[in-house]
Amino acid sequence: MDRRGPLISFKDYPLANLSTSWATEEDVSRFRDGSLLKPVLLNNSNTFFIDNSSMSFPAVGCGFYGNASGYGENSISFVIFAIKATVDSIFTSGNPPKIIWSANRYNPVKRNATLRFTSKGDLVLRDIDDKVAWSTNTSGKSVIGTRNNLAGNLMLYDSNNSIIWQSFGHPTETWLPGQKLSSGQRLIASASTTNWTVGPFYLSLSNSNLYAFIEATPPQIYGQVFHGGNSSASFKNGRFDLIQDEYNSTMVLYVSETNNFQYLRLDSDGHLRVYQWVKGVEVVTDDILTGSLGDCAYPLSCGNYGICSNGQCSCPVGNDRDTNYFRQMDFRQPSLGCVEVTQMS
Repeated sequence: MDRRGPLISFKDYPLANLSTSWATEEDVSRFRDGSLLKPVLLNNSNTFFIDNSSMSFPAVGCGFYGNASGYGENSISFVIFAIKATVDSIFTSGNPPKIIWSANRYNPVKRNATLRFTSKGDLVLRDIDDKVAWSTNTSGKSVIGTRNNLAGNLMLYDSNNSIIWQSFGHPTETWLPGQKLSSGQRLIASASTTNWTVGPFYLSLSNSNLYAFIEATPPQIYGQVFHGGNSSASFKNGRFDLIQDEYNSTMVLYVSETNNFQYLRLDSDGHLRVYQWVKGVEVVTDDILTGSLGDCAYPLSCGNYGICSNGQCSCPVGNDRDTNYFRQMDFRQPSLGCVEVTQMS
């Protein structure tokens, strides 16, 4: 369980056939941050020509994952991950995987849970009590196989190679190259980088606009990109477009010349950032909404009770300046917000 050394051979295994099963307890390896990973499928086909070129692409796979705080508490998710690879192997002593999609982010399973690709074409995650934690619900739909591609899309396909189900159709918080966001779909941020429960921010495409919301009663819009007509949004490596389908016109929201693997993520602070994969490390290359919004337009940018002005955080001050009603939660990190000192009526 806690072995060191190579985690995964360079050999590809991006495909699986019906009647295959995997268990979380088998061949699990730990990274230096304490997280654990059991690969199920791995697409490492780019490694051979990337090592000696200027391109930087990860190996992409799917499998069981527990972060440093969660796995030990029997909190495991079936995920799609990106990880640094060489032509020899992937080492557990290196950087931990980047999680780019999760099937059961709000419904984790325990050790000894199983993933089964049934004879009827359904991919099913069952907890140790045999209860279904997640499923593609594709039983009886002529599925014959599953594969994981280099863009991070897990697909179930039929004998005509037509896609019956794909993870791209079920976005979480990350927007991957080649993935489209259609009207009614959402990117939903996690509460934090280590807490995958639902955060307050989400991004939604509705008819003509791309909206950024904070959950409230009712939800409040804090960012908006207008295009008009029935629109869809598309992200490709180095380019992010809002497309007006009716008139076939495009609004370019982001463009960059790059050979590196990129993806968008709605982060727990409500920012929609572009990340670039550089030799196993993700680097922020752009912040899509901030150019038009400014830092202070983001809800909770200065935490509870905080006031944001010109990008700086402070606490409210009453008319009676001899009485302190609030103080900063942490003077070294003013963005964490303020706490009440004097109770107000």
